[in-house]
Amino acid sequence: MESALRQLQVAIREARNGEIQALTVIHGYGSSGKGGAIRRECRKTLDYMCSHGQLSSYVSGEDFHKNNGVVKDLLNRYPQLRLNKNLNRRNQGITVVII
Repeated sequence: MESALRQLQVAIREARNGEIQALTVIHGYGSSGKGGAIRRECRKTLDYMCSHGQLSSYVSGEDFHKNNGVVKDLLNRYPQLRLNKNLNRRNQGITVVII
């Protein structure tokens, strides 16, 4: 788990340094059918980073669809997100991070 969270923070730092504006984090859903620990902890970390001004925002995969008002705004601001293959798939094993 700690390794996964370190990888998340490294990926965000590298994206920021590379001037990447959005990042798809693949954390998986977990084998229990209820959402795994890595997924929960990744999102807790993202919550923390957002609340401390380290990230702009994030959208859970299950909410990453064109009918979501927040996603509509993101698609207007970052048109390249329209090319994301997870758009409209409601994939619970990913999270889209806005740097």
